Amino acid sequence: MENLQDYIAKWLGDMGGPKGLPERPALDDDYFQAGYIDSMGIMDLVLELEGEFGFTFRESDFQLREFSTVIGLAAIVDRRMKESAHASL
Repeated sequence: MENLQDYIAKWLGDMGGPKGLPERPALDDDYFQAGYIDSMGIMDLVLELEGEFGFTFRESDFQLREFSTVIGLAAIVDRRMKESAHASL
């Protein structure tokens, strides 16, 4: 899961939010409020994660409080990847 957190934090950092932000968001910071990504950028992130890791988010995932932190998002992605792997057996 740590590699997944790193992947997400790096992706968000590479988005190049407002100047003055650390290179990557802290794992437990709200990356929306910190300014790393906006509502348009989140769609890019969703598509990136779904394509890279071979799963599909549920609509309800976007309403979860954990969706807005790197740790929480990584946990959601991990759950969806496990579900996808289990469903394909």
